[in-house]
Amino acid sequence: MIFPETYKVGAALSGSHDARHFNAGFVETYDGADNPEAWGRTSSIDLADRLAGKLLLIHGDMDDQVHPDQTLRLADRLIAAGKDFELLIVPGAEHTFIDHLAYVRTRCWDFLVRELLGTQPPAYRPAPIAIGPELLAELFA
Repeated sequence: MIFPETYKVGAALSGSHDARHFNAGFVETYDGADNPEAWGRTSSIDLADRLAGKLLLIHGDMDDQVHPDQTLRLADRLIAAGKDFELLIVPGAEHTFIDHLAYVRTRCWDFLVRELLGTQPPAYRPAPIAIGPELLAELFA
């Protein structure tokens, strides 16, 4: 984390880590049109050497919203900086991990328990999220 006094642990799922290599229309909506300097200031990739604390990166290899290259480029920069992190690429998963949500939640839960509590996760797991038409409508509204 770039604010280690505030954040000791983090998990990034399907992260858009560098606006300069993302959907320009989306980036311009939030960071200003044709402003690569502003986009660069928000780049996790450019800040990778400042990582302190523990980080879990998760990305689906079938993500059609944020290309997995975003996470792999960050992982590459973290490795170059000698940073400790965990990486999970979920085969067949798209951006919201709909068919893999229980697994991804469990991996996040386990990571947070280990890193925040300093202990192995208990045998019980978070309750599964029932994915029905109402939840899908809410996710994609």
